[in-house]
Amino acid sequence: MQKDFGEQYTKLLKNFLEDENESSLYQASLFSKELINSGIRPEEIVETHLKSFKEVLKPYPYNEWVQKIYKSFNLLIEIMTFYGNVYNEYLELKDNLLQAMSMQVAYKRLQVYVDEIEFITQRLALINEELDRKVMELGTLHKISKAINSDLNFNNLLKQILVCVKEVIDYEDCYIFLMEDQSTNLVLIEYYESSVNQSEAKRNILQQVNQLVMNKKENQVVDLETQTWDQAFSGTGTLLAIPMLVENKILGVLSIITGQKKEIIDELLKMLFIVASHVAIAIKNATDYEYVKKTAITDGLTGVFNHRYFYERFKRELDWAKHHELPVSLLMIDIDNFKKYNDTYGHVAGDKLLKIIADILRFCTRDEDVIARYGGDEFTVLLMGVAKRVACKIADRIRLVIGSESIDNHESVTVSIGVSSFPEDALTVSELVNIADKALYTSKKNGNNQVSSINDL
Repeated sequence: MQKDFGEQYTKLLKNFLEDENESSLYQASLFSKELINSGIRPEEIVETHLKSFKEVLKPYPYNEWVQKIYKSFNLLIEIMTFYGNVYNEYLELKDNLLQAMSMQVAYKRLQVYVDEIEFITQRLALINEELDRKVMELGTLHKISKAINSDLNFNNLLKQILVCVKEVIDYEDCYIFLMEDQSTNLVLIEYYESSVNQSEAKRNILQQVNQLVMNKKENQVVDLETQTWDQAFSGTGTLLAIPMLVENKILGVLSIITGQKKEIIDELLKMLFIVASHVAIAIKNATDYEYVKKTAITDGLTGVFNHRYFYERFKRELDWAKHHELPVSLLMIDIDNFKKYNDTYGHVAGDKLLKIIADILRFCTRDEDVIARYGGDEFTVLLMGVAKRVACKIADRIRLVIGSESIDNHESVTVSIGVSSFPEDALTVSELVNIADKALYTSKKNGNNQVSSINDL
């Protein structure tokens, strides 16, 4: 009967969750009578309910679990209400029992029933406590999902992830690893460590465990007290490593070290897996956004800024320079005889030359300076806080470095450069571009491989 009872209860609960109506409640009442007639005890009903709703909830998405759990208790209440009615009948019979037998015997029988009711009450309290915990966990997951999907800035997102994971699992250390572009190598991009002690040994263990996660696409749980990955490590706690998957593709690994009791590790693992799924989607959205943002403002061949962004940035930087009364200089750079180079060595060689020129410009300037491909074989450089005299020296250095570069044993390449400066030469973007362009034309006219300014016009 016990096996049949469990199967019948599961079927009844499944039908009840799909269609709660008076008919299903009536069927529950009839079923409870069968249970009593079969000698099923109240605690067995509660135990079976717990097992059944865990089985029945599996097909539902986790965000519907709270609603379904609450709903399932209507069925349990209906069945237990029948027991309550029996209990009331029992109280009515108590007086007759006391007349028929001694007070001691009656009390013992009553106490047994009261103990059963108390046991049921305790079990229901535990169920309620578990339900409250599930509701809190689901609420936290919703909060995490909302938080990490509200900011597409990649660096902000990574910091937000560390905070959100901490709300779910009280970790000691947390690490976010992402795959390197076009490789299977994992790179640590964000982390929090409660202590720097044995940090190197921990990282060594992480790298090996994470590689296992990557290969198997499975969670990994390591007891650090008994681990054999690194004999130099002598710490305790549990390492949980979860793959971050989007459409079954691994973006990276989310790893934590926690001191939580081993008895609840399985529950933590389930929660962390759900969190990792949200994190993976958020990271993909952020990286996609960064890629689109970058490609919108950069030149696809050289990786420097494009013509449109150059003008947007120039205007902002010039406004800033005016406000702070600082100089700004513009270099307009043109590769000498680039068409001839292309015709002689081919367009592939020409593209390679453009990339090399861009790399040299990066090498010869500072991070705060702005390099752009103006069009074709022309580049521009904004030198922030640099007056014309210094700008001309920087331009000449660029010219010399490019002229000394050996490119695939081809003939040396030279550049001509025009320089203009704010506020010395002009006060607007269009005027500064026009003056630098004229200065560049002067360098070309005078034989190439020169630096010219308004003073040479």
